[in-house]
Amino acid sequence: MRILFISQEMPPETGWGGIGTYVDVLSEALAARGVQVDVLSAVHEQPASTVRIGGVTVYRCGLPPVHRPAVHAPESWRRMLLGVSVARLVKWLGLAPDVIECPEWMAEGVALGLRSRFPLVVRLHSTARQIFPFSGQGTRVHGLDGKVAAGLEETSARRANVVISTRANLDEVKDWMRLDERALHAIPYPVRLPDASPMTSDGPPRVTFVGRLETRKGPEILLRAVPRVLAAVPDAQFTFVGRDIIDPGARPSSEWLRREAGRLGVADAVELTGGLDRDGVDEQLRRATVCAFPSRWESFGNVVAEASAVGRPVVVSDIPAFHDLVADGVTGRMVRLDDTDGWVAALVELLRDRDRARALGDAGSAHIAGISDPTRVADLTLTAHEHAIERWKRSQQAGRPRISWSGARRRRRHPDEEPSA
Repeated sequence: MRILFISQEMPPETGWGGIGTYVDVLSEALAARGVQVDVLSAVHEQPASTVRIGGVTVYRCGLPPVHRPAVHAPESWRRMLLGVSVARLVKWLGLAPDVIECPEWMAEGVALGLRSRFPLVVRLHSTARQIFPFSGQGTRVHGLDGKVAAGLEETSARRANVVISTRANLDEVKDWMRLDERALHAIPYPVRLPDASPMTSDGPPRVTFVGRLETRKGPEILLRAVPRVLAAVPDAQFTFVGRDIIDPGARPSSEWLRREAGRLGVADAVELTGGLDRDGVDEQLRRATVCAFPSRWESFGNVVAEASAVGRPVVVSDIPAFHDLVADGVTGRMVRLDDTDGWVAALVELLRDRDRARALGDAGSAHIAGISDPTRVADLTLTAHEHAIERWKRSQQAGRPRISWSGARRRRRHPDEEPSA
């Protein structure tokens, strides 16, 4: 089988975001299984190149410049341009994959889905409809820009032959995205499993946060707990690892966090490292006594899985995506977002009791190895891709047909649905 992944992110050149990490780890695991894997990364001002890395061929291409309509509708215009450009690049490069996988984010597969020339799989990572309420994007032209952008992404999923994501995310979106249950595959993210990294007793206990410094990731929730944690564990240190998110007209989020740490009187115990490369993130996870992830929304939680894989106990918010990754009191602790007392208690418990922290970390490492081993995820992905090929041959798309009026309101029958008696 020959698989083409479409992804603007593909490390190391275009960073280690969640989509890029997913494609990097999974493409390597599929190539190790003997699958021919290509990756197409189309990014503005990116120099063109073709590189073979670990059995994976990566095509990097630039995009045409964005013109004046982007001023008034930047999110929808970028998605339209990217979707059309990706379809053209697949043809121009002469790629002939057996199946193509795209993210729904940025609607990279929308033109491919409309043309239906190849079997198409769309992986749901995080849609504009899910992200924009946190990021504030898509507000131009009285919010129409965001609605069109979300519509383009959701169209790309409905026009695919198969849609994959985590079970929690599929359960959240399948109804309002009008997805056919028969086209859905629940597949976790792959995590490159590291060598064992025993927790040491040297140095002060350390709480580590990894993630973009944005509202959705909730770094301020952890920061609010710091004064009371320090009252119980005075030598504790807090490290925030992640790049700034700067909204138009706003000051950098790291600047706000530093000022807030000063206002709370805990600046000496708080370190902000900024964005780090993969090795730098791994090093920070190994230095941690406990890792904290107070996210307001996730489709999976890569960094939670990565911290657990290293063998560190995690304290996480009680959101659906994290229930697959964390068993409260077994592999980590789970706390309601608004429960500051709960965050303080969970962190203090694990900072004071290193043996307890090690036990939860070891259990978490075994749990992640069981669900996110790249070989296992590669097998599940191949099954989904083979299913997409079968559905493409039968012209079956992942989207459910709309309700139509024809004298009376009735549902159109899906092509492979058995007729009613």
